[in-house]
Amino acid sequence: MSGSLDKEALRAVIRDVLREIVPAAAARAAVKGAEDGAAGPVVEEVTIAGDGDLQAFVARLLRLCDAPGGRAALDSGQHHFRLRTGGAAAPAAPRNGMPQRIDAGVLSESKVIALARGGQQVILGKRVVVTPLARDKARQLGLKLEREK
Repeated sequence: MSGSLDKEALRAVIRDVLREIVPAAAARAAVKGAEDGAAGPVVEEVTIAGDGDLQAFVARLLRLCDAPGGRAALDSGQHHFRLRTGGAAAPAAPRNGMPQRIDAGVLSESKVIALARGGQQVILGKRVVVTPLARDKARQLGLKLEREK
């Protein structure tokens, strides 16, 4: 990407990255606390509305099993998962065959997963910042990201 980011765009990218990292770190800390007997069970809500969500869930399970004590917490029931209900899922992209357009803001990995459910192309405005995780996930899911000229 050419040019420099303004302060607000940089803050938005940092907030987005923290939103993706902090829940996983909090869950790992809760698992560690559960092993020490200091905390109750960890219940992690998940949304599985499509292939992208399923892939993300499997990746989360693998990371949890690789974490110290993560596999034991799963086996003992100290860490378990529940399907999220209600309107908490990210909105799906329009399924009318039209490309999805994003004019400003940050395109995160979670947004890419939601967009991949509905279409194969996203048109990005000049002011959209794409996180590295989002770019990788789009490539993995076959979602075409096209920058506005």
